[in-house]
Amino acid sequence: VRGGDVVVVKGLGETDFVIKRVYKLGGQVVEPELQPKSVPLGVPFVVPMGTAYVLGDNRESSEDSRAFGPVPLDSIIGKVVRW
Repeated sequence: VRGGDVVVVKGLGETDFVIKRVYKLGGQVVEPELQPKSVPLGVPFVVPMGTAYVLGDNRESSEDSRAFGPVPLDSIIGKVVRW
């Protein structure tokens, strides 16, 4: 998995799946305006190792890592490819 990849992530429920774009990987810093809502302003957020920070392409109305935090790499079940 690399930054910019569109991936399918297994959600919280047994049959829930979401499609998101990988924005940052473990060890990388997320810009303040895209940090999780739970992180206080001015505090740098570093993506934990073994996880990916994913964002929806429609950022205005997307529920993504800003809401639910980074996702474990092993919850990414596949990469979306265009034929």
